[in-house]
Amino acid sequence: MSITTFDVMAAIWLLVVQWLSSAIGGYLAGRLRTLAIGLHTDESYFRDTAHGLLAWAVAAVVSAVVLTGAAANLTGSAATVAGAAAQGGSPSLSRHSS
Repeated sequence: MSITTFDVMAAIWLLVVQWLSSAIGGYLAGRLRTLAIGLHTDESYFRDTAHGLLAWAVAAVVSAVVLTGAAANLTGSAATVAGAAAQGGSPSLSRHSS
């Protein structure tokens, strides 16, 4: 399997997982909400939509924070390895104790 095929398959997998998790999360949020007695149907629809939008927005922000932290960690690690390679050693071998 080539790296291009792997990249395409990984992208498709991520899209499918995102769609399925959104659908299941939306279904569960709708099923687990309490029934509001005495509300007009439009009001109930608006509240359900606002709840779903806010839940999605919070999840998107949390995901962005986690992914940013992971990317920063990987970038820092790559910079450490590249700096050590430029000096002619490895990161673990460049710190000799005397």
